[in-house]
Amino acid sequence: MLRFRLSLLLIFSLLLSLIAFGFLADSLYYRLQIKQSEQLLERDLGRVQAMVENSTLGTRFVENDAANFRLQFVSSAGQVIIPLGEEALPLFTNVQQSRMDGQSYLISSLPWRLPSGNVRGSIRLALNISDISATRRLLFSSLATSAAVIVGLALLLSLSILRRALNPLQLLALQAEKIDPAQPKLTAYEGPNDEVASLAKALDRTLSAIRERQQAERDALAEIAHELAAPLSVVAGQLNTLAQEKEQDSRFQAAKEAANELLYTSQDLLTLARGELEFDLELAALDLWEIAKKVAHEYPGVALEGESAEVLASQERMTQVVRNLVRNAVQACGQASLVKLRLEPDESNVKLHVIDEGPGMDEDMQERIFERYYSKKRGGTGVGLVVAKKLVEQHEGSLTLVSEPGKGSCFTISLPSLESYL
Repeated sequence: MLRFRLSLLLIFSLLLSLIAFGFLADSLYYRLQIKQSEQLLERDLGRVQAMVENSTLGTRFVENDAANFRLQFVSSAGQVIIPLGEEALPLFTNVQQSRMDGQSYLISSLPWRLPSGNVRGSIRLALNISDISATRRLLFSSLATSAAVIVGLALLLSLSILRRALNPLQLLALQAEKIDPAQPKLTAYEGPNDEVASLAKALDRTLSAIRERQQAERDALAEIAHELAAPLSVVAGQLNTLAQEKEQDSRFQAAKEAANELLYTSQDLLTLARGELEFDLELAALDLWEIAKKVAHEYPGVALEGESAEVLASQERMTQVVRNLVRNAVQACGQASLVKLRLEPDESNVKLHVIDEGPGMDEDMQERIFERYYSKKRGGTGVGLVVAKKLVEQHEGSLTLVSEPGKGSCFTISLPSLESYL
């Protein structure tokens, strides 16, 4: 999630800052302690030299904790004169660090001058700085522990703050998920006037432009469909008459079917263009058997099984649904005799099955068959099944498909029975 990623980024930045601060504090502390120790060593070494040259008696050579110091008087030959028996400290003319006996020391030396002015050797002084290293490790451990606690608290606090800060963005995402593609509109944004508000305004402007474009396309499509419907109705009517008068001539029958196909397609386009799939329907009690019988009569050869079943529906729209399904089934089979309508009523539902013995559909085609403008049929518009499904859902019903390649297809309209409303 974005909130978690931002929290990690914040914690990572904070952790880097704490690490940089820890190293800087450790480095400054260590340098300061070493600098103070060097100054202390040089001061005590100079004091020892001055006391030896002036033969000052009754005064301690080292003012500070003698346990941390090692003082040697070494002859010019490198032999330790005071105290006897010790190994000589390294001879450093400037203060330098060295390890001896597993401990760290600062070591420096000055000439060992007698009161007479003669140089006898060197005065060497070592300061044990192991305590500084131990304190440094303790400081580093304390800083690391503090950093871990701070990072943990910062993570909890940042998650809480970011959750509140990103809540408007999450609400906007939820609103975007609920946008209806047919009527793309965003609920009014009620969050603070910040970057999310700017995003909401930009999205709303985009959706407004999409709605305007959709309406323009619908208006154009409605005008075209309307212009086609009038002459097609005349052509279809005349061809129906000729087909009845000249039953022996198959050309009139084919022309009649083609004209009807164009007329029904123009009706589907007009339904989409006018946005009638979003309008409330005027429902009435009617017999679904009569609608199925009427459509089957339009396609001679289509078989009809079942019995009367009353539903609450729109006569015009339900006829359009059944006709679309039967028309598709006949086209899939190539002949009406391979299509069958079966009506199965019960107390709560009425099911109308449109069964064909056509080639069937594979899984990919079944998943996309109800998509707008999707069609595998040559010259198909891909709107008939879309209109049928939407109209059935407007009737509080469902339209489902069961199909298998090589074994045909079965579209099932399921509607609440009239008894279920009583």
